[in-house]
Amino acid sequence: MKRQGLYERTIVIFLSDNGGRKNVSDNLPYRGHKGQLFEGGIRVPFLISWPGRLSPRKIQDPVISLDLFPTICSMTGSPIPDEIKLDGIDLSDALLSEEALPQRAFFWRVVGGDEWAVHKDKYKLIYSKYRNRRYLFNLAEDPGERSNLIGKRESISRELESEFREWNAQLVAPLWSDAHTKHQIEDYRDLQETRRKALPRVNN
Repeated sequence: MKRQGLYERTIVIFLSDNGGRKNVSDNLPYRGHKGQLFEGGIRVPFLISWPGRLSPRKIQDPVISLDLFPTICSMTGSPIPDEIKLDGIDLSDALLSEEALPQRAFFWRVVGGDEWAVHKDKYKLIYSKYRNRRYLFNLAEDPGERSNLIGKRESISRELESEFREWNAQLVAPLWSDAHTKHQIEDYRDLQETRRKALPRVNN
C-alpha cells in the first residue's frame, strides 16, 4: 500500500470472529474457548488503522463486530437507507474525534437460543441449555468469570434476562442449523466425563 501511495487513505481492520479453539490455543486469563459465550470465546483483539485520519490510541470500552458495517459506511461516505435497521452502531465519532461511546447492552444468541448471553455495564448473564445453568459475572471485578453470582444478584439477573427476551423477540427464526450445536454437545459430554473420572471410586 505504501509503494502504491494508498497507505494514508486506506482503512485496515484486524480482528478474530471468536476466541481460540480449545486444545490448540490459550485464551487466558479469560475462561472458555471458541463456541462458548464465556469471555475466552467472544473477547478478541480489534485493531483499526487509517494513518491519514486516526491517531494512535487505545479505546477500553467494549465494541462488537456488528459495529464495523455502519462505521465503515460512515467513514467512507456511504449512506445507509433509513429503513434498514442495524444491530451495530457507528463508531466513527469515537474514532475520529475521541467522543465517548454510548452505554448499551450487548447480546449473543447461538444454537437457536439454546445458548445466549447479555452484557450490560459491568454484569454479564449467560444461559446454557446443555448445562441447564445460568451464570452471572461481574466483569469489572471478575474478568476471568470464576465467581458465579446467580442466587446472589437476583434482581440484576432478572433485569438482564428481560432485556435479552425483548431483544430476542425482534429477531427472525434461524434459517439454518447452527454449527455450534455439535461442539456444545461435545463440550458438555467432555465435562461430564471429566467430572465422572474425578469422583472417588466406591467399592461395594
